Amino acid sequence: MKKNDLLAHRREIETLQKVDHPNIIKYYETYNNSDKIYLCMELCKGGHLSLSLKNLNGPMGEKEASKIIAKLLRAL
Repeated sequence: MKKNDLLAHRREIETLQKVDHPNIIKYYETYNNSDKIYLCMELCKGGHLSLSLKNLNGPMGEKEASKIIAKLLRAL
């Protein structure tokens, strides 16, 4: 693994360790070996937001859109 990649991963892990919010995935533990880093994180079964938006049958309603935007803003 490149040194820049390793530093970026370390920064991401440090950030995840500091964050505790219901709208952001929960980080638990890090495991690594000589060539890989494994992050143990919360299981989120909901899927990707982008895929959910692509699979809509027609335009999204204002009420549903406002719920999604509110969750995104709370996470920020």
